Amino acid sequence: LGSLEQHLNTNSSAGECRYVDVVCPYACGKRVQRCNFEEHQCPMRPFTCQYCSFEATYQEVTEKHFPVCEKYPVLCPNECGEKEMERQNLKQHLEQTCPLEVIDCEFSYAGCGVKLQRCLISAHMKEGM
Repeated sequence: LGSLEQHLNTNSSAGECRYVDVVCPYACGKRVQRCNFEEHQCPMRPFTCQYCSFEATYQEVTEKHFPVCEKYPVLCPNECGEKEMERQNLKQHLEQTCPLEVIDCEFSYAGCGVKLQRCLISAHMKEGM
């Protein structure tokens, strides 16, 4: 009987019987056959953000952390062709270098109300001279 209990041990994923249902140890409450446990993608399993090393559950990292992670790779919303950059660098890209960002004319302080993409401002400046 002792070896049967060890064989059927449902309290851990280390029992011998591959076909007995075991409870996921990560608190999702799901019961999975031991032979399928490796395939169980538990949302409550420990997970580390590959961009900044923040640690939490898989669900928390992917649903709550990724949308705000400063090191998460993002593309320019203007689709300027710039390669992926860390989210923390996006604001600087838009404010200083993105050729497709709409900006005020350099003479807006003097009353020029023109707003153009950064790549077109130099042509506007030449026209106005």
